[in-house]
Amino acid sequence: MQTLPRLKAFWEKISPFFLTFVWLVPLLVVLDQATKWAVQNSLRPGEAVPVIENFFYITLVYNTGAAGGAGGEVPAMRIIYILISWAMSIAFGFAIWHYRKKHDVFLNLIISLCLGGAIGNLIDRTFYWPETVGFSGVIDFLMFYFQGGPNGPTINWLSPFPVFNVADMCLTIGVILFLVYLVIAYIKERKEGKKEDAAPKA
Repeated sequence: MQTLPRLKAFWEKISPFFLTFVWLVPLLVVLDQATKWAVQNSLRPGEAVPVIENFFYITLVYNTGAAGGAGGEVPAMRIIYILISWAMSIAFGFAIWHYRKKHDVFLNLIISLCLGGAIGNLIDRTFYWPETVGFSGVIDFLMFYFQGGPNGPTINWLSPFPVFNVADMCLTIGVILFLVYLVIAYIKERKEGKKEDAAPKA
């Protein structure tokens, strides 16, 4: 009979840590790096392995630029992207520290996703150079075609969609969820404001 109260007390002690989602950050970084190196050790640059024919492929691409390879042809731009990655990681790290004791689970999840993604690509941009690992840039490997596959027509940037990785996914999901968070916060504010206006004044 004492088991349930003990479990409840134990959960009350550890739940603040789990609800901050701090644990998610190293997990995402490890997942990101493990998948990148699995592809790096299995494929040659440019080689593509079909997962779903004419739609989803695993390929190996080195990206020295921003998302989609923008600016990758300018060596000096990589330094700027490294500085941006460091700035983002530090900013998200401070955000986690600032909100660590708050009970806003949704916001904690968003910040952790963004921090995990930022660190994942930061590692590549900062440390992956020909002199250290034999190649240069961020390892990307997830490639999608939205019309006809490799032999189909090219439609702007949609076919194929710019190659990305797990860190990019985390950042994208984090940003989308943050926009949702802002919309929800705005709607709540409007509702509370209407309630205050409707309340009888003394």
